Amino acid sequence: MDYVLDQIRNERNSSTKFVKHLVNTDFYEMRISVDNEYRVIIFAIDNDNIVNANDIFLLNGFIKKSTAD
Repeated sequence: MDYVLDQIRNERNSSTKFVKHLVNTDFYEMRISVDNEYRVIIFAIDNDNIVNANDIFLLNGFIKKSTAD
């Protein structure tokens, strides 16, 4: 999780491998792959785009059970 958070913090063009915008929402999905597929719903406080945000809230985490993206 720390590695993915560092990628979001330091890379201004995060890959969809780590972060994906959820369609028709202001939320994003942080993706973590270690043994299982973990997902954390995140929200940018100070910007509409997660790439330009300085403040991000981690809202909810879960283990992905289905194989469909």
